[in-house]
Amino acid sequence: MGEDEPVLLVGAPGAAYEGNLTGSVYIYQRDRIGWNLVSQITHEEAGLNSYFGVSLASNSIGEVFVGASRTNPQTHREAGSVFKYQLSIDTENPMLHANDNWVSSAPQSFGNYGAVVSASDEFVLVSSPFIDRDNMTNAGQVHFYSNLVTSKEEVVESIRTYELFQNYPNPFNPSTVISYQLPVNSEVQLEIFDLMGRKVATLLDGEMKPAGKYDITFDARRLASGMYIYRLKAGNFRVIKKLTLIK
Repeated sequence: MGEDEPVLLVGAPGAAYEGNLTGSVYIYQRDRIGWNLVSQITHEEAGLNSYFGVSLASNSIGEVFVGASRTNPQTHREAGSVFKYQLSIDTENPMLHANDNWVSSAPQSFGNYGAVVSASDEFVLVSSPFIDRDNMTNAGQVHFYSNLVTSKEEVVESIRTYELFQNYPNPFNPSTVISYQLPVNSEVQLEIFDLMGRKVATLLDGEMKPAGKYDITFDARRLASGMYIYRLKAGNFRVIKKLTLIK
């Protein structure tokens, strides 16, 4: 990603994920010794042999674009897709949070949209190398997008309420990311309980500032498989949600 972000993303379009040959993206994080594998991800809409991860691009604002040139959107075989993510590195383990899914405005079978992706903060380029154009077979095409960026100040200004989001991924093993948002500086408690009401982990207990959206990683490798409850207390706001650990 960058010199200040010791994260490495590796695409593997022929890799298996949960027994299916969908393709994957591997996330590595650097420490003093070397690079450590943090996570292997794919997208739930990436089907068999979709070539998810055939291309990767990122920019300085943490956006990541993953090409899957053999997906079948809108019943067009191997028309291709691009999956957009937001990279979170504010936690112990970097995570990609699904954001959007792009397809060609005029998808064609075997067009392979997403075979190559390039990105900056302002623009995104996506190739369709085998698309038919102007009565020419496999002429190819490059799609040019203007990337509209929202500043962090605008994001904070838009947050008007407290909210606790569903953890991602879920189910998970062994770690998952829990996200929440605060409209103002707040005393925050984020705790994990088993179904008997026994507290098994405290993820946060203190003042969080400034207002904004936050991510935190819950590592459950010492816990048994099963369903757990996570609870957020922030100011007068209280909410609980469920998460599932599968080993």
